[in-house]
Amino acid sequence: MLGEYKSAYFIESKLKGKILKFEPFGKNRHKLDFSFRDKDGLEWFAEVKSPSWRNEVVQEVEWQSLENLNKKIEPFQVIKLDTYQSSIPCPKCQRAISFTVINRSLDRSIVNETIKNVRCNHCKKTIWQLSENDRIKQIRNRLNQPKFLRGEGRTISIENAIKDSVKNSIDKFLPDRNNLLIITPNMFADTVGFSSLFNGKQTRKIVNDIDNTAVISRVLILEVELRDKFQYRSNSVSIKK
Repeated sequence: MLGEYKSAYFIESKLKGKILKFEPFGKNRHKLDFSFRDKDGLEWFAEVKSPSWRNEVVQEVEWQSLENLNKKIEPFQVIKLDTYQSSIPCPKCQRAISFTVINRSLDRSIVNETIKNVRCNHCKKTIWQLSENDRIKQIRNRLNQPKFLRGEGRTISIENAIKDSVKNSIDKFLPDRNNLLIITPNMFADTVGFSSLFNGKQTRKIVNDIDNTAVISRVLILEVELRDKFQYRSNSVSIKK
């Protein structure tokens, strides 16, 4: 709830808006975070998403796990047009498990989803399930350490965090309203700076690629820093043409 309260405070104290209601209904009776009236008298419906560095750690561990699995795949053999067959060793019993991929050449994600669901008949579980304990251990070990570690690199992009926020909010908004997606990140990188690039062009492209119904009117990226007092950094990007 912290992201929602920070956002509501920012709307009223910094943007001179007025909160009308918390948890108003959106599409299919989904509850949004709040509605407000802006300084020009327009009513808005807001959904707040708060991607965090902890989520980044989880995504990075999962990404690395998929990379390691891909390295263990035997060379693909063509069965027929756009259909390929290969095998991968079971993480537990090391038996070779055969699997088939369709349209492998078109999208790496197809291969990833396929190998995640490859099932070892001997162990009675999928490869992803059998490697779960290792991922949990890695995630737990990293989350028990400070947010920033010297020399640690990043593999998950801010772009993915914005994509996830859009995907997880568009089904809540009703059309023909002023709909605001607020992203209040606590991430490794500078999200506000990213959203400002090219006058918001990259953020706008991310939203338009996902939001086919153009239900999101505007994206507000809001970061709050506590120094001597709270400092707000924000960037607002208009989405609708």
